[in-house]
Amino acid sequence: MAIELSSSEKESSSLIVNIFLTIAVLVLFAALGFFAYFHFMANPEKEMRISDLNREIAQQKSTTGGYSQEDLASIGEEVSDYKILFQSRAKTSKFFENFETWVHPQIYFSNFSLNLDSRSVSLSGAANGFQPVIQQIAILKNQPLIEKYEISNIRSNDANMVTFDFALIVSSQVLK
Repeated sequence: MAIELSSSEKESSSLIVNIFLTIAVLVLFAALGFFAYFHFMANPEKEMRISDLNREIAQQKSTTGGYSQEDLASIGEEVSDYKILFQSRAKTSKFFENFETWVHPQIYFSNFSLNLDSRSVSLSGAANGFQPVIQQIAILKNQPLIEKYEISNIRSNDANMVTFDFALIVSSQVLK
């Protein structure tokens, strides 16, 4: 009991199969076309762009910071030398911190000179009367960080204003 198809039914079924086959072949060609386009056309352009960007990056590295190991070693030595010089320099900020504690509140200084090499300080001052000047001398005498002091050019005017000059030699600890 076999069912036999008539030739018109065979032709209509083969026509549907042919249409599906044709559509499948067209989809296959379209897919192959897209693959070929992206593989052979778009991909090489992107790779060329990537290589151009890599080349630009390498060029920027070489112009901005591409130091060799020898250059970095010599730069490190120079930085170390400057670091040693910077750490061993005299620091005047410590001097002023100490100087504030040495000055009598009624003494006013109008001239100041500090020589770091000889650790000497020259001051010109003024006070209302001799009492603050005597007290200033007592303060300087009791300071262990002052190695030597000298007062000179003491003058008094009619308004009881006393002017004088101080010369100090400070300890090296004050400037470290």
